[in-house]
Amino acid sequence: NETVIKYALDVIENRADVFYVIDAPRLNDGSIKGTPEELVSLLRGTGIDTSYAATYWPWLQIEDANTGKNSYQAPTFLATKSIARTDKLANLWSAPAGVTRASAGGLTIKPDLVLNKAQRDTLYANKINPVARLQDGTIAIFGQKTLQTRQSALDRINVRRLLLHLRKVVSIISASLVFEQNDQKLRDQF
Repeated sequence: NETVIKYALDVIENRADVFYVIDAPRLNDGSIKGTPEELVSLLRGTGIDTSYAATYWPWLQIEDANTGKNSYQAPTFLATKSIARTDKLANLWSAPAGVTRASAGGLTIKPDLVLNKAQRDTLYANKINPVARLQDGTIAIFGQKTLQTRQSALDRINVRRLLLHLRKVVSIISASLVFEQNDQKLRDQF
């Protein structure tokens, strides 16, 4: 729902302390699979331009451990898992992508559409992080772009996450300095 997503983005950008992983549409109608070009066109049509969010595609078929049934899910679960794994195995300024930190494993069966390199490049060049199935069968995120249109350091998830963390740290440190004399000594302490 574009209206809900844009409202959430407004709140997030005003707060400036969280990162939003947005579900991309599945683009699948039975046996007819959507294309990366269709998704790129849909995203462009929204006008979304922010470094506080990212999206991933295609959807992934997973097995429900409780029922044993398979269903397709937005790759948001894999994106958030890869961010947590990156924090555990590396640093928050490391890219939450690639086989080491962003492979699916577990109950993930297959992507809705197996992307070739050209399709992955099309998605990545247009702010959509591709989920790739490698030749050995590994399924992993192969991108770390935010939804910011302009090329800068902030069009990378790891940079945005680092800045979110730094803002929090600076806020905590500076809280103890409130109501102190604003002089050189205080600025040196800060």
